[in-house]
Amino acid sequence: MWTGWYDGRLAGRASRGEEFDLAVATLPDELWENGPAAVNHRIQELIDEHTPPEPIPAQGPGPHFALSPDLKIALAPPTDIDADGNNLGRIRQLLPLVRQAAGDLAGHVSPNSQPEINRNLTQYREAIAAEPETIAWGTVFGLGVRLENAATAARRDIANRLQEPLEDAAQEALDSVLTLHGPLILATAEGKELSDQADQFRLTREEQMALREAALRVADALKNSDLADEPAAKLTEEAAETIGERRHPERGTAFGLATIKNAATLIIPAGIIGALHAGIDHLVGGGAAGLATGAAAAAMGGFALAEVEQVRIATRALGADVIRLVEIAKDQANLARAQAVARLRLLVPFRDFVTRNEQPLREIAEHSTQMRWALRYIDFIVRTNGDRP
Repeated sequence: MWTGWYDGRLAGRASRGEEFDLAVATLPDELWENGPAAVNHRIQELIDEHTPPEPIPAQGPGPHFALSPDLKIALAPPTDIDADGNNLGRIRQLLPLVRQAAGDLAGHVSPNSQPEINRNLTQYREAIAAEPETIAWGTVFGLGVRLENAATAARRDIANRLQEPLEDAAQEALDSVLTLHGPLILATAEGKELSDQADQFRLTREEQMALREAALRVADALKNSDLADEPAAKLTEEAAETIGERRHPERGTAFGLATIKNAATLIIPAGIIGALHAGIDHLVGGGAAGLATGAAAAAMGGFALAEVEQVRIATRALGADVIRLVEIAKDQANLARAQAVARLRLLVPFRDFVTRNEQPLREIAEHSTQMRWALRYIDFIVRTNGDRP
């Protein structure tokens, strides 16, 4: 580490800044006396401290999430999602046919004879019932994967004589739904992007199973917490269950991973703010030039500059409502300050959630380039959690 830095300075290559160079050049003699490993370890720490954190990405294709008024994870209204890129003409042509075929199928399957198909079909029909502009197409993509997986399982059970074969009308309707679902979903921007991601997927089956196990652990923990409302927690669990499933495992993996990633863009930033657990005092103690404006080094005590930046990015990622709470909480003269601080404290359990689920969250991030950004933020949350379970 040291010789690489030294050679770079001799060659005149760009560095991480004057402050970083000064810190490396003036490492104390006591550290050098501990040997090269100690020196290199400290230089790596300095590199991490002076390397800007990756931005928290916007939510991509798949189900979208938002913070509810009581700061819980909730499904975002479809109207909040930009529909640009959707082929509305083709959608309007295909959607009535899909609805009709799905309605016909619903009349031929019962919860007793085909429980899995019936359950997934009910959710699928509910998801496509709205106007095209307000349908959550990323969710429809995932429900289509689940419906196809249920149909595959039913065919296997019929072949193994575990279940009676479908009547001709029911089989025709099922085939129609699955056949029409593909062109319909490809007419949407989110559906096409998810399909492209599935086609490009390169994880082995074993890696997908490891990813599925980690995602299920996170989804189960979210379901058993008080951090998400029931629809959001249920959809996250169902999305995790599709990872690596059945005939086209890459499709389920693309959908499941997209869902977990979108949820993480709220869970992890909320954990960052919650990690400032000393009564949120670090967050609101910086005066007018506080965290939301990016000048909070004094307010952050002993945190490194890169960590201050992580907190600033997290605040911004949580949206205007949280930024406004921070601004109110910093204003000593604001009568609403105590209420704002109390609401910010609602984010503290997210810190504990990330800490308790550190291992599966890391496994997900390490298996997916879409989630690599989360690793340094997880490090921050775990390192600053004085009440670590």
